[in-house]
Amino acid sequence: MGPGIMAAAATDSLPITLPNVSHLELSGVNWAIFTLCFQEAMQANQKWGHFNGLITHPIPADVAKPTNDEKTAMVDWDCSKSVMLYMLSQCLPDSTTMCLQSITTIADRWAKVMGEFSIKSQYAEIDLLSAFSEMCCSTISEVQMFLGQMCVKCKELAAVSASVTPKDYQTAILKAIPEKMSKFASRLLTASHMFTPTTQIDPDILIDHICEESDHLAMQRKCEKSVKG
Repeated sequence: MGPGIMAAAATDSLPITLPNVSHLELSGVNWAIFTLCFQEAMQANQKWGHFNGLITHPIPADVAKPTNDEKTAMVDWDCSKSVMLYMLSQCLPDSTTMCLQSITTIADRWAKVMGEFSIKSQYAEIDLLSAFSEMCCSTISEVQMFLGQMCVKCKELAAVSASVTPKDYQTAILKAIPEKMSKFASRLLTASHMFTPTTQIDPDILIDHICEESDHLAMQRKCEKSVKG
């Protein structure tokens, strides 16, 4: 099998796209999940060695007179490198890709990306945590929609490896909702702790109870208006 056929075979064995790898956001907010999925994809294709530097360019025993097998190995490696560079560039922000053009090895490009986005990811996590802690709902009628948004924010934090503990989640909920609803939730937590001191109410269950109480209060207000009318 000649070098050209070997190179084609190497290319054909690789996917054109990486369906399970999302595009890396410039802010670095999805760095944690991106780097996990990207590494898994490269490992599945047995190409991760290009990125950690363990797969190096083949060197002929006699550089001046490489054998046919050595020529084939070098062509195959070059082809594999080109595909890996393409794969990486398809997942990165355009501005990042442009900054990497002067870096010749995949391992050095990946090291550059890791250095930049590990820092960006930390800032993104801080921003998300800050936004989460500052969430606030002023009216009881909007509590259910608000708690749904809060749940989404919590999942966004988990996606960037900045998970909120159940206790902190409960505290954030009590702080964010209107005082009347907060007192109801506090009483619920207190009662639960009295009956089962070693068990903590799951935040999602707490949210369900708050939403039920919100529905109850809304119905109560509706009935009061009806009586007054």
